[in-house]
Amino acid sequence: MKKPSKVPTAVLSTLLLVGAIMLYANVSTLQESYGPVAIHGDSSGEVRGRNNGVSIRAAYSASALKYTFKDRSDNFTQRTQGQWIVLDVVYETLTTVQDHVMYLVADDLRIQATRSRARLFNQPGIPERMALVFDVPESPSALSLIVRSLSGVKNADLGATRGWGIDTQLDVRIPVSTLIHRDVLDLYEGKLSE
Repeated sequence: MKKPSKVPTAVLSTLLLVGAIMLYANVSTLQESYGPVAIHGDSSGEVRGRNNGVSIRAAYSASALKYTFKDRSDNFTQRTQGQWIVLDVVYETLTTVQDHVMYLVADDLRIQATRSRARLFNQPGIPERMALVFDVPESPSALSLIVRSLSGVKNADLGATRGWGIDTQLDVRIPVSTLIHRDVLDLYEGKLSE
């Protein structure tokens, strides 16, 4: 009786070991497994995620903002050392109530909106128009509005920061050449005046 050869066993073992190493090296990390589905778009049209849609009607830059209020006498003008970026945005939740976080990426800076009337929750099917105001330290060479939709509402800010429970992330590129420049931009009751 002939003894089985050890060569096929060694080749098979080596192939299994190489396959296991390749599989281990290509397994998603925790962040990749729980991270958002990124959807990229341009400010020239509507960008839609699984449960949300956003469109930028206009993008402005100004060195000063004039705030006017209907029933108050504390109207004021606010200047900046850098540049105000004001986005006229329409946001819509499509199917279910969902929490969302919006911020601007200007070059490599992540900037939260200041004095925004944006609400965290929208009723499905009812678009909400809002002015998002960002204080950018210097003239940017690239702009993107990031909208993160969170599947849950508990600890939403913490979850968004760590990337947990993020359903969709819309990344809307805003060409700097499309910014409408104003010396002073009027905001009436926190909204862009028509």
